[in-house]
Amino acid sequence: MTTLLIDADIVAFQAAAGAEEPVKWDDDLWTLHAYESTGQDLVRSKLKKIVTATGVEDFKLYLTGKQNFRTDVLPSYKGNRKDTRKPLILKPLKDWMIEEYKAVLREPFEADDLMGIRGSDGNDTIIVSEDKDLKTIPCNFFNPAHPEDGVIAISESSADFFFLTQVLTGDSVDNYKGCPKIGPVKAQQILTKATLNITDSYQRVIAMWQAIVTTYEKAGLTEDDAITQARCARILRYGDIDNEGEIILWTPPVP
Repeated sequence: MTTLLIDADIVAFQAAAGAEEPVKWDDDLWTLHAYESTGQDLVRSKLKKIVTATGVEDFKLYLTGKQNFRTDVLPSYKGNRKDTRKPLILKPLKDWMIEEYKAVLREPFEADDLMGIRGSDGNDTIIVSEDKDLKTIPCNFFNPAHPEDGVIAISESSADFFFLTQVLTGDSVDNYKGCPKIGPVKAQQILTKATLNITDSYQRVIAMWQAIVTTYEKAGLTEDDAITQARCARILRYGDIDNEGEIILWTPPVP
C-alpha cells in the first residue's frame, strides 16, 4: 500500500498564517487574532486536497523540532530566521497535528530528513512537499503547489546532481552560502561538463565532487569548506543513518 509522506511544517505554517485576521478597533488600534479551530479546518482541507490529487488515502505527517544537527556543522544554519515572526497559532497547530494525526517529530532531524530517510528506503511511498530541497532525494515526489505535474520519479542520478548543485549555489533561505559567485546556471554548467561521457553513477559523483573542490579552491576556499556546505545541503537518505539511528554525516566519495 502506498503511503504519502507529507511535509507538515509547510502545511502547518500555511494553515496558521491563513487563520490570522487583522482587526481595527478604532482609528489607532489594530490587533491580530486567530482561531485554532480555523487553523485546524485549513489543515484538514489541505490534507484532503493532497489525498484527492494523489489518489492515495494513507499518509504520515512529519514535523521539525527545535534541535537541528546542522547547527553543529554550521552554527549560522537557518540563523537568518531567528527574528522572523511566526504565525500566532503555529505551535498549537503542530501540537494538535501530533495528537490528532500522530505526526512524527524526532530531534535533531528536520522533517525533510525524516521524509528523505523513509522515502528512499525502497518502500512504496510518495514524498509530498513544496520544498525544492526534497528533489535531492531519490524518491517518488509530489508538489501540491503544482498538482498538474503529478507524481514524479526522481532517480538517484538526478537527486545527486541536484544535491551537488546546491553545494555550489548554497541556499539563502537556509543561510548556507555555497561557493561565492556561483548561481544555478553556472553550477549546472560545471557539473554537466564534469560528467560528460561518464555513465556510471558513482563515477559521476566522484567527477562532480572533484569539479566542486576545484571551483571552491579557485574562489580561495578549501575542500573542508565544500564539505561543510555539503553537510548542510544534504537531506538525509536511508543510508545516512546507522543501525542505532544515529546520523552519518556526508563524506566525499572515494575515487
